[in-house]
Amino acid sequence: MEFFRKKIKAENNYIPPYYTALDKAIKGLNSGSIKLLLVGGRGGVGKSWQIKSILGNIKADYVRVNGDLSPAYLYRYLYDNMFKIVWFCDVQRLLEDKRSLELLKSATELEEPRIVSNHNYNHSNDDLPKSFEFRGRIILDYNAIPSKNLNDYKALLTRAEHLTINPTVEEMKTLFLQVCVNDYEKKVAVELMELLPINKYHLWNLRTLRKCINLRLRVMREEEWQGELKSFVEGLSSEEEKMIQSVIGTEKIKLRELVNRVVSVGLCPTVSKAKTKIGEWLYLGYLREESITGLIERSV
Repeated sequence: MEFFRKKIKAENNYIPPYYTALDKAIKGLNSGSIKLLLVGGRGGVGKSWQIKSILGNIKADYVRVNGDLSPAYLYRYLYDNMFKIVWFCDVQRLLEDKRSLELLKSATELEEPRIVSNHNYNHSNDDLPKSFEFRGRIILDYNAIPSKNLNDYKALLTRAEHLTINPTVEEMKTLFLQVCVNDYEKKVAVELMELLPINKYHLWNLRTLRKCINLRLRVMREEEWQGELKSFVEGLSSEEEKMIQSVIGTEKIKLRELVNRVVSVGLCPTVSKAKTKIGEWLYLGYLREESITGLIERSV
């Protein structure tokens, strides 16, 4: 237990470099020097937790939106919060809708005033003015680059400070401990980390940790816990393999087609990362080389 306490203290004193960059960017957003912050990264790596923590620490005036909004409601929401930091959390479809992107581009123009206009014929906004000056700032956090309306998305990027949260396994170990609310949860986190395979990067995420903590709360007897924990970790690998098979199917598939599928379903944000992920799956044994044609290609 003494080793456990020392480990917790050491981990909690470490601040990953990407967290420092995010802290700086959000402070810039709060001061008004940044109008739009895009925060990308795979699911479960602590994007939302870190953003919330920083906004709370600096006592920023912000509102948070979870889930996707229609363009009509987006216009109303920006109007109602025109002076605040508006944080859109995990809003993938918002970045793929052309009308929504047009509203976001207007709200984050680099030059003042930033005039947002309502070109939607939805009568739900009849009580609002046809245009208004947006003086707030926007955070968009997402898991994958959108697959639709890429030109509009790229135009939005030109207005933004863009960060990608891509922690290493060692940094995820730190995060596992930092998000725990008490020593009981931290002990579960340490036990989980001892069993999670280092080479299975996809399993190192906060959703895995939360599932494990919830399982521990249901398994009260200590003598049963280690067996349940081992089964839990083994089951995670099985879920990953099933997910991969659902993408590939049962027939042989060309490498180029596989890369496109991995990107289109949101497993990886870019072609280059999809290629890396496919190489990882082959290494882990989740994919068989004979099920993919064209592996010797240098470019896809």
